Amino acid sequence: MTESNDLDRIKTGAVVLFSGGQDSTTCLYWAKLAYSEVHALTIDYGQRHIEEVSAAVDIAQLAGVPHTVLDVPAIKQLDDSDLLRPGAEITERGTQLSSFVPGRNLIMVSLAASLAFKIGFTRIVAGVHYPSRPGGYPDCRPSFFAAASKAVNEALGTDETYQVVVPMAYKDKQNVVLLARSLTGCWDALRLTVTCFNGKRPGCGTCPACKLRAKGFADAGFTDPHFD
Repeated sequence: MTESNDLDRIKTGAVVLFSGGQDSTTCLYWAKLAYSEVHALTIDYGQRHIEEVSAAVDIAQLAGVPHTVLDVPAIKQLDDSDLLRPGAEITERGTQLSSFVPGRNLIMVSLAASLAFKIGFTRIVAGVHYPSRPGGYPDCRPSFFAAASKAVNEALGTDETYQVVVPMAYKDKQNVVLLARSLTGCWDALRLTVTCFNGKRPGCGTCPACKLRAKGFADAGFTDPHFD
């Protein structure tokens, strides 16, 4: 589900699920333009690139938005994804990358909905996209987030009041870069992001996340701010 990004901002607040990576940072700055108020929410679930959490703190401060970090170790206890195992090589498991963490986005949306309810906001924004290439995580599909919107309203006893918004749902990395370039302040914030599966900034250059990021900037015709 997406919403227009008109000059007249939507008069409601949004909780942005915010990892500190390239996509969520772009989404944070999109949300600042789209909504009257924004609150960033970072989930520390034991991900191996924990450096993203520190980056998220710094970027939220740069963006001038309130920021909450939640410690949710249960996610790591429930799965053996290579994203949770330091030093593990990210590989393909059938048609799925071994970095997939089952149920992660379902849990994160639930937590964001609870925070939104508490502070009186009605939008939950996730900076995910579901590419046409093999290996896209199933809980990044727009159909999942549409279903999540319905579930949130059922859980909170509201009638279509809450929406889970995925503004980059069908954007490839090239178009994510172009979107970031159009958002005031976002390009500088990208210098602080951590996308690398190995938690490096600039990235290691060899993991799937680094390769995808590099291709996006190259296809868009811009130098990654990490290297400016």
